[in-house]
Amino acid sequence: MIRVFVRGLPPGSQAGVDLCSWQTGQNFRGFRDIPPGLHCIHITPADDPSIKHGVWVCLQTSAEKVNFVWNREENRLEKQEQTSEDEEHLVLLLDVSQAPPESVKAWSVMTQHMQLPAQRGQLSVIALDRTFTSMTPSSADPEAKDEETSFHFTPIDLKRSWRPGAVGADITRMSLDKTWLLCDALHRAGGEESFLAEYEACTLGLMLVASYACFEQWRTFLQLICHSQGGLASHTMLFNEILALLNNALQQMNHEMYSDILADLVPAGLQKLQSNLKQAQRADAGNMGQLQVSLDVLFDTLAREHGWEADDESQEDDAGEDEPVVVSLDDETY
Repeated sequence: MIRVFVRGLPPGSQAGVDLCSWQTGQNFRGFRDIPPGLHCIHITPADDPSIKHGVWVCLQTSAEKVNFVWNREENRLEKQEQTSEDEEHLVLLLDVSQAPPESVKAWSVMTQHMQLPAQRGQLSVIALDRTFTSMTPSSADPEAKDEETSFHFTPIDLKRSWRPGAVGADITRMSLDKTWLLCDALHRAGGEESFLAEYEACTLGLMLVASYACFEQWRTFLQLICHSQGGLASHTMLFNEILALLNNALQQMNHEMYSDILADLVPAGLQKLQSNLKQAQRADAGNMGQLQVSLDVLFDTLAREHGWEADDESQEDDAGEDEPVVVSLDDETY
């Protein structure tokens, strides 16, 4: 029986494992019957609900015990040494095995690319067993004070999506179709599996802890995918995976978060992707039929879960601000 102890949490806090959470009482001390694998423990303390806290743990054996304590003076979750057996018999642990089956299944799907590298200790985008908050920065943030506890994302600059040495028409073409940048990001991330694992980590960091850094990287991923027309043919399976993961996230995400953060971004991005897909299919239909099915499923999910209504007029997303100004060297304008 895997147990995760969380001591010292104020009563009335929200404590969760993966996609489920509960309000804590006076006797809450943690969780039991957590299945092996990668999990996220997340906390919203009653005395300071403005900042959420989380920690990724990779649990291996059924007899494993992990201990955390809530530091009330510094308002943070800390790793703790093992407790005595006598103390363990006195505590009340929430039974995670009673979580809704659909949530357990969704978690398995939404972490499928994170699970294996986490078990091997090779998941670099997050730091296992180290706590983070909704305000934890990316390691690329100039204001990041501790790189060890920051998120380690793949650097992606949407404003510079052309290959080194490109000039003139090539810059314009690669700015409108960001496939070169997508391929470069895949290489620097370590391949499609690592890229998808990072996407999953960003999605869940946003959903569970409202991480601003995770949201920023997630938005970059979405814009990159939706503006890489050439990648539809060369990386069809990657696009299908991204759309499937997004669909699961939209099904599990509460409507308040969607309305506050994603209501404009997601439909606009998907409509751009829909436009790119139609153009790509005219040139080479290939195996893109499943992509259209995946997009249709996503639009249905948006309508059913979040009340989205299709707009007949074309919607522009906010990636336009990332496009460069086309210059004419002949006229000596810059």
